[in-house]
Amino acid sequence: MRTGAACLFSRRKNDMKRWIAAALALMLCAGCAAAPESAAASSISVSQSEPENSPAPDQPQTSIPAPAEPPALSEPMLVTSFGQSIDGLLVREMLTDLGAVFTYEPMASPEILPDYPTVILAVGASAKALDASGLNSAEEYDRAEQLLCAVPDSCTVVMIRLGDSANQDSLTSDLIQLTLPYADLILATESGDRSGTIAQYAAEHKLPCLTRGTVREMKELLGEMSDSKPLPPA
Repeated sequence: MRTGAACLFSRRKNDMKRWIAAALALMLCAGCAAAPESAAASSISVSQSEPENSPAPDQPQTSIPAPAEPPALSEPMLVTSFGQSIDGLLVREMLTDLGAVFTYEPMASPEILPDYPTVILAVGASAKALDASGLNSAEEYDRAEQLLCAVPDSCTVVMIRLGDSANQDSLTSDLIQLTLPYADLILATESGDRSGTIAQYAAEHKLPCLTRGTVREMKELLGEMSDSKPLPPA
């Protein structure tokens, strides 16, 4: 049996071993407890970094169709008016100066439509002009509707709006809404579509819509069309 200093040293040595063992055990337990929390934190971090609505790898991507190309315009052209405003007269003057082959009939009837591969509809109402023609607003609207319903499928319909929409009355608005669904091409000055209603309809229905800042620029555009040149990009 060991006694004295040797025994005390041995006891302290054993105590130290027990303390080291205890410390190692505590460290191991702490590591086990921290591991799930670390894994959970890693999982949360990864899930938060990924986009919520990311498509599956094999999921096809959708695309928005581009607007249709402007149609080619053929002569002879028929120019008529919906609303009897000065817009029709302006188009007549433009095409006359350009030497285009066309006929101007402000009160065109459905019977003459088959003679023209292109019909230009100048939309804009004038109360004074309607009074002079002996028509009221309802009668002019009905006349426009009957003409549109009689347009042959082979005919290219062009709606043109030159008047300032800041002074636009209810009949003009109604005639625009009536004509838009029949149009193959839309032409408008910037002042003629201040609200953007025409451009918005064209975008939603993928219709070619060409806008110009002034009537002079619109005349240049009509000159390119009447010369059978390719239409400029929208």
